[in-house]
Amino acid sequence: APQDRDIRTFSVYVRKGTAGITQVKLQYRGGTNEITNGAVNINWAADGSIATTQPGADVLTSGSTSVGNGWYRVWVTVQNNGSGNFMARPMIYVSGYVKDGSSVGSLYVWGAQLEVGNAPTSYQATFLSF
Repeated sequence: APQDRDIRTFSVYVRKGTAGITQVKLQYRGGTNEITNGAVNINWAADGSIATTQPGADVLTSGSTSVGNGWYRVWVTVQNNGSGNFMARPMIYVSGYVKDGSSVGSLYVWGAQLEVGNAPTSYQATFLSF
């Protein structure tokens, strides 16, 4: 569970599919003042590059780095606010956030990582078996 004033960074590797916009988001939930606008919207260019990014109001920092072959590491950093939030919720919306769930399109995703700190560190491979 996140500490009440932790700064965390959510990063993920993404590559354009058919979606024109993507949202990478980190929320803190469960307290009296939830943080829900810790998002960065990614507008994709037709050639698969990132045309623009737009951070939400709760974002401390965000960014993207090209890692080759159309892949980008995108990150968003958000600070918890001391209101008792006990859940950090990283999310990826393929076609941006749509309330009714009607997002359409595709996106390639790999290597999501949530960590304490105000910037992404080197990717840390983790393995899970069922």
